[in-house]
Amino acid sequence: MKAKLLAILVTLLTANAASADALQPRCGDAAEITKYAATGLSKENTVFSLKKKGETYYEVFLSKADPSRTSHEGKLFGPWRLAARQGDSIDYCLVAGGDWVEPLVSVHQAPGSGKKYGMPGSGDQRCSDGNDVLGSMDVRIWANKELGDSFVVFLTSDVGNKDFFFLISNDQNWTLLDSDKADSSTCYFARGDDAATHQDFPTHF
Repeated sequence: MKAKLLAILVTLLTANAASADALQPRCGDAAEITKYAATGLSKENTVFSLKKKGETYYEVFLSKADPSRTSHEGKLFGPWRLAARQGDSIDYCLVAGGDWVEPLVSVHQAPGSGKKYGMPGSGDQRCSDGNDVLGSMDVRIWANKELGDSFVVFLTSDVGNKDFFFLISNDQNWTLLDSDKADSSTCYFARGDDAATHQDFPTHF
């Protein structure tokens, strides 16, 4: 019996590893990318449709994190995906995704450095200095101050060369920050003023 259970466990772990390895950037229509993004999520999940001026431009797929499974860095196992709409078309691209997440505290009341950050056109600096070891935290503090008390999570990506911070406030304003894996510089990636949430999105079609 023990041997049989061990074999099942190894099979499951191998399947999970294969799934993570297979995750790649992909573009297509909304239905195709939604189906692709949902594959590999846990049955208990939340999908955030992130909006700007009434239009959805990003989809964040978050599995319920499993506190019993942690990485050597203390992150929790919780498969996630980020899909981005391509301009004003109905096409989306999977731009990031992975298996590990790190829930963070809201730092909207932290002092910060006083520097302001924002999207292009805001007149504020978009990115932190990659040589500044506290720069990433400074950008997150400013983004959090803009939103107020928020749900915040760090998302480690197996796709591309950037990880992400996702922040969403109690009144559904949101910000996505990207963090360069090479130099840890953190930038405003996107922000918006509304979101719709979908609980336990189907993971098999």
